[in-house]
Amino acid sequence: MGRVYAVVSSKGGVGKTTTAANLAAALAAAGPRVAIVDGDLGMANLAGALGVEVGEVTIHDVLAGDDGAPDDAADGPDIDAAIHEGPHGLAVVPGSPALDAFSRADPERLESVLDDLAAAYDYVILDTGAGLSTDTVAPLTFVDEILLVSTPTRDALGDTDKTRQVAEQLGVTVAGAALLRADPAAAESDAVVESLDVGVLGTVPDAAEIRRASEAGEPLTTFAPGGPAAAAFASLAAALTGEHVAAPTADDG
Repeated sequence: MGRVYAVVSSKGGVGKTTTAANLAAALAAAGPRVAIVDGDLGMANLAGALGVEVGEVTIHDVLAGDDGAPDDAADGPDIDAAIHEGPHGLAVVPGSPALDAFSRADPERLESVLDDLAAAYDYVILDTGAGLSTDTVAPLTFVDEILLVSTPTRDALGDTDKTRQVAEQLGVTVAGAALLRADPAAAESDAVVESLDVGVLGTVPDAAEIRRASEAGEPLTTFAPGGPAAAAFASLAAALTGEHVAAPTADDG
């Protein structure tokens, strides 16, 4: 069985989806079989970060138990119907941007979806929704470990530690935290040490190529493989999983 990780942040805008997409791409580029799921059921946008078309069947359809067609089987589409190939052979399961899709999706069904994917892939990355609602908290109990994502500001760190506390109350293992828009020294800053009661697995700089890659709909492994941000995500992937994930070079892009 593969390992399932949730990428989590209770505060929006800190780079959670960016982290999930680049973490998965870095792992896939290193060789393991990797799947990534858009678990942000209310604000699905993972597909755009990886240059993947949403398609006719999404994770929302799988979680709803049907794809809207009246003659379909009662249990709806299989997860395989929602998988699209992304960079480096990455298996991408997009979410639907339609508003009505959210109301039809049952987050409890994610457990069986993640189990099926873990049986077929070495690593499964779940990009979760921001906040601490039932829709975002319930899926945390379906994964092996969670990765917290924050920026090094006190308000973001405070919200992130609330997520850690919730995870620990649920008995979910917290692997550590990733700090975005931060230099390595931030991991030992007073704000981080005082606010975040968990180890920092990696820091990612506030690099212009991250924004440009996002706008281009590419992970850094293909958009700017020789840059410091791509190297930072590769280092984070290695720290999280124990895999050998070399920093990509310009020749890899």
